[in-house]
Amino acid sequence: QSWIAGSIIMVAACATGFWLLRMTRRMRGRRASASIVALFAGVGMAFLVVMRLISLHVIDRLLYGPLKLNWIGDIGLTLAVMGAALYFTRIAQQRSA
Repeated sequence: QSWIAGSIIMVAACATGFWLLRMTRRMRGRRASASIVALFAGVGMAFLVVMRLISLHVIDRLLYGPLKLNWIGDIGLTLAVMGAALYFTRIAQQRSA
């Protein structure tokens, strides 16, 4: 089971990395940088959900152990999306004024 989970994670990570690299090369400007941050954080959230679904003993110990990496990742990625949204909104308001 751990080999299958590891293989799935590696394939998904490689595919996601290729896709994100391709997307970031097309984007230009300050608003695009906010979009890139939000995109990376969204992918991070999806990866965290996948890690929760795999539910191996070692992964569970990391996510739900004494450090609570599950909460740290969830809260941190949510704050990153919120910060990118605020930055994007501020730039859009400056352009319209």
